[in-house]
Amino acid sequence: RDIKPGNIMLHGKGEEIPVDQPLTSDVEAVLTDFGLVRIEHAASQTASGMVSGTPSYMSPEQARGDKTDHRTDIYSVGVVLYEMLAGRVPFEADSTMSVLYMQINEPPPPIPGVTPAVQTVMNRALAKNPNDRYQTCREMALDFFLALGMTAEAETIIETLPLDSPRRTEIPSKPKTETATTSKRNPVWIGAGIFAMI
Repeated sequence: RDIKPGNIMLHGKGEEIPVDQPLTSDVEAVLTDFGLVRIEHAASQTASGMVSGTPSYMSPEQARGDKTDHRTDIYSVGVVLYEMLAGRVPFEADSTMSVLYMQINEPPPPIPGVTPAVQTVMNRALAKNPNDRYQTCREMALDFFLALGMTAEAETIIETLPLDSPRRTEIPSKPKTETATTSKRNPVWIGAGIFAMI
């Protein structure tokens, strides 16, 4: 219930992660700070009417103080990906209440310069209704990889889906691309790594 850039650390299996060079495939994202995690089926918030979390990354249901589930984290991952692609969070305002209002009521603005396929993934990840959102991170990762043309990664996810999943037989329509070319773009590579941690 508090996924945000400040709670995502990069870990390199090698020596040190250079800040002035593209990330490589041996760098992984690690989720930290589980201070807001609650025991499953516990009360949705710490007290009646209280909201916990970071407003810019909160799901609409979390901003309202409603009961939350794993789809809240999917929304927050969507906000992090949005920020990586747009250079800013979807909702910015002068007050916390204004940000919360926008999280609940306003659609995120389209990201300039992204492909329609990537924008479609972002729109679904940031859907106001949790039922319209991705229901699993695996499903979101699959569409994200396909939207980026990372078909080898998408095929790996397809192979791990349950045997009765309708998406298991999906064959990516784009030609295979080398991950090495994608890894040169930090936002894409880190975004791919975020799915590995959730």
